[in-house]
Amino acid sequence: MAHSKPLIILAVFAALAQPAAAQAPEGDVPSRWGLLAGAGAFVTPKYSGDDNYRVLALPFLRASYGDDFYVSIPEGANYEFYKKDGLTLKAKAGIAFPREEDNKSIFAISGAPTDELRGLGDLNASVELGGALDYEFGPLTISAGLRRGIGGHGSFVGDASVSMTKVFKTPGPPIAVILSPNIKIGEASLTQAYYGITPEQSLASGLPEFAAGGGIYSVGVNAITFVPTSRSSAFILYASLRELTGSAANSPLVRQRGDTTQSAVGLFWVKAFGQDARNAEKLVTGR
Repeated sequence: MAHSKPLIILAVFAALAQPAAAQAPEGDVPSRWGLLAGAGAFVTPKYSGDDNYRVLALPFLRASYGDDFYVSIPEGANYEFYKKDGLTLKAKAGIAFPREEDNKSIFAISGAPTDELRGLGDLNASVELGGALDYEFGPLTISAGLRRGIGGHGSFVGDASVSMTKVFKTPGPPIAVILSPNIKIGEASLTQAYYGITPEQSLASGLPEFAAGGGIYSVGVNAITFVPTSRSSAFILYASLRELTGSAANSPLVRQRGDTTQSAVGLFWVKAFGQDARNAEKLVTGR
């Protein structure tokens, strides 16, 4: 989707270490604040449904307090208010980034803006508020979330996934791999905002009119590989492959100017500080 947030992958550095309580020297009370800071490059379609790609250079900043709350750019805020017997309930707030008609991005370092969105108008950013649940059993985590956009697309959007985590022991630090099949769901107003063509847009863009319906609009899989470079830093390799379905796949924007198959790959480096550094060190050293 045009407002997908690929940098959520960087939170895996803290997520893998969260269950491990950091140990402080006797008599010392460690701060519960943590910080992750990093940057990387990401190769992604120029818009959701496009068959042309560009490279983005992206920063990342994530602050956390304890094991229950974090806020980041660009993920937004996440608060875990219930945890018991493998079930976690979360409140979430985030931003669906805008899609601009001129397709320009201040983060683009290669790939000229496309003119294929001309005539479709700008889609403003949307603040998304909602919640999610995770259920863990062994190496598997089942997740589902639902959010409502305020402004921008102004619609309900949901997602569901099953994630499997595997940590491989090596002569050096362990390497963690997370594989996550997933689906994305939206109501008709959401898919219409990104994939529909109104009569006015048809006249301005040359694309035929198209009224989008709701339902599952994307099915895919994400893969994340976590490679520590020190006790508090790591490289993270991200790759995704997804297939647009339903109205998204049938949109004239996708069929005439793009492709239903969407892929992305990114390489990031992240450094942990404070509580996150203590948790990361326990993950890396096993102590």
